[in-house]
Amino acid sequence: MKIGQMEIERGALLAPLCGVTTRPFRKLCRRLGAAVVYSETVSADGLFQLNARTLELARFDPDERPVGVQIFGCDPERMAIAARIVEDMVEPDLIDLNFGCPVPKFTKNDKGAALLKDPPRVARIVHEVAKAVSLPVTAKIRVGWDEASIRVTEIARIVEEEGGAALTVHGRTRSQGYRGEANWRWVADAVEAVSIPVTGNGDITDASGALSRMRETGCAAVMVGRGAIGNPWIFQAIRRRLLHGEETHPPSVEERLQVIREHLALQLEDRGVRIGIREFRRHLCNYVKGFPGSAAFRAWANRVESPDELEEGLKRFFGSLPLVESHGS
Repeated sequence: MKIGQMEIERGALLAPLCGVTTRPFRKLCRRLGAAVVYSETVSADGLFQLNARTLELARFDPDERPVGVQIFGCDPERMAIAARIVEDMVEPDLIDLNFGCPVPKFTKNDKGAALLKDPPRVARIVHEVAKAVSLPVTAKIRVGWDEASIRVTEIARIVEEEGGAALTVHGRTRSQGYRGEANWRWVADAVEAVSIPVTGNGDITDASGALSRMRETGCAAVMVGRGAIGNPWIFQAIRRRLLHGEETHPPSVEERLQVIREHLALQLEDRGVRIGIREFRRHLCNYVKGFPGSAAFRAWANRVESPDELEEGLKRFFGSLPLVESHGS
């Protein structure tokens, strides 16, 4: 897949997720086969004000490349300045525009998916950002505000016409939130409407599903968000299936424990002990989901405060599991 002048290996991209796609998780997903990783979504207003915390959200380490920084906002000129700040101060491989976040704190301020109700403003944002930077500019959208206002092909054409180099389509409306199933027919509609690469997003949880969706829609890649939490091996599985036609086995207990420890070490290095462990709890609870005794372990894990205590708990929990498991990616 080619985004602007950048060649991307076929496979799965890690979606931008607030509170999830931090540096540690991005590094892990890249090592396990993610073709591109994205930052948490970053406020254009915060970038415009050179807010230190906002800039920190956009920063990444070299071993994460190729990496995209996603920005959100609603003012075209401010979005353009924010994108230029990211290009100059952070130097990612691409800049992504958020036209899809469904949460009220975005939409009530005319940001995220609320912009789907205002195609002319989407056009101005894409145009101004693409004009302001030399990096490829991409966009991530939902298919519309609700079932009565499906605008996926209209917005896809706007993104292409105004200088966007690629597009990701999440096959749900804003009103759906994360309920129900993603409708990939709308992804196929976007593929047919434009010549830029289209990535499909929504409910990808394994390699078979990824390959089926790509065949059904003709999309250039898939993007995985919630399906990667607790299962970063999904990128490895999708990559091997696409590039080599290889089936992959679920990670063994030992492999799972090794990755959990690697993730925790990255988290502690990046965020320190107190914050690092607290932020890691969400991932840890998903790593053990579905295993015998996981409910009790999650209840315990949500109270743990020290790395030594956490290591002892991991040894007890995983030591009680069979060496070969049927649960996995």
